Amino acid sequence: MQVTTPKGDEFDDFLNIRVVQLAAKLQLIAQRRVLRPAGIPILNWRLMLILYRAGASNLVELIKPSSTDPAHASRAIAQMVAEGLIERRSDPSDNRRRLLSLTDAGIAVVKKYWPQMKSANDEIQSAFNTEEFQGLKHLLDRARSKADEMLSDDEKQLNNRTTNAA
Repeated sequence: MQVTTPKGDEFDDFLNIRVVQLAAKLQLIAQRRVLRPAGIPILNWRLMLILYRAGASNLVELIKPSSTDPAHASRAIAQMVAEGLIERRSDPSDNRRRLLSLTDAGIAVVKKYWPQMKSANDEIQSAFNTEEFQGLKHLLDRARSKADEMLSDDEKQLNNRTTNAA
């Protein structure tokens, strides 16, 4: 069997490499310009933004939009609870679950640093005109939907193998 390796353009066409490179640079900009000087880890910031936007949520509801594994999210949440930025309370519809929400201090942190984060985002976004940016968002959403579809198919196949092996 002959093994082929990616060449120039073929390697550059790997969407995951381009997206990861961009995401890493955007995170670095956010960390250098805003979060590191404020002493806020990037994961904590993402979780606080999700809670600010969505309101009280359980851990599962936070994990999906943050693209974080449960262990890392749990540690970050525990840290923010200890710092008084997030509070935990029982879910009235299911006492086994805990709801997480921002405290007044957590809301204040989001409101304080959001303008600086938005400014950095606006600077990147200025590389595109409005139509280009809307097109980029649409293309990224399509790629994310396709990835979700592929992951769902993988999970079904994995479940079928597990069921058939039993």
